[in-house]
Amino acid sequence: MSQHKQLERKMEAIFEKPIILDGEKDDVVLVYSKYIIWNVKKEITDLIIEGIDKDLLNTARFECLVKIKEVFAYKFEPDSDSHITFFIKNITGTSFRTIDFKDTETTKQAEIFLTEQFIKLGFKRNEKHITPTKAAISPLIVTAIIAGAGSLLTWFSYQFQKYGERTETGNCSFNLFMKLCRGIGYIPFLIITTIITIFCFYWMAKRITNPPCKVFASK
Repeated sequence: MSQHKQLERKMEAIFEKPIILDGEKDDVVLVYSKYIIWNVKKEITDLIIEGIDKDLLNTARFECLVKIKEVFAYKFEPDSDSHITFFIKNITGTSFRTIDFKDTETTKQAEIFLTEQFIKLGFKRNEKHITPTKAAISPLIVTAIIAGAGSLLTWFSYQFQKYGERTETGNCSFNLFMKLCRGIGYIPFLIITTIITIFCFYWMAKRITNPPCKVFASK
C-alpha cells in the first residue's frame, strides 16, 4: 500500500485503535477504524483488523457490521439494557441495528468509548429519566402476553383432561399438543404462569418507582 493510501486510510479512520468488547455468548464486538462489527469470534479479530489496515476488508462477508459514518443516532437504557440500538441511513434507506453486549456494565463501557468519537462527529448526547407511565409500558405488555398465554394453556390443559379422547381431531399437531397438555396437567401451567406473572408485576413496580434513565444521541 502506498504512503498516500495509508495516510488517506488513517484520515478516514474514526477509531485509530481497536476496541474489543465482550458480546453475547463467546462472541465479541470489534470497534475499529470506521466499522463496528459484532457476533464474531475473538480468534479472528486479528485477521479482521489486518484486513482493515490493508484496505482489503470485504464488508459483504459480515452480516453484523455497521459503518460508523452511516449512523445518525443511537439509544439505550444504561441501567437495564445490555444492547445499544443504532439508527442507520444510507443509499438503501433508513434502518436500525441492535448490537448486543455481554451485560449492562459492558454496554455502559461501550457507550463511553463510542461517545467521545461520536461527539467529534457532531452527535449531541441527551440523558433523561423516563416517566413512570412510559417505564411501565414494556413490563405491562410482557405481563399481559404471559398471563394471557398461560391462562389459555391452563384452560386447554384442564379441558383436555376433563373430556379426554373426545377432544381428539384429525389434526396430528393438535392431537400432539393435546396429549402434551393432558400429560403435564393444568396445575403446573397454573403455577408457572402465576410465578412469572408475579415476577413481571414486581419488575413493573420496580420500574415505576425507580424509572430508568434513557440515553439518546443524534446528529
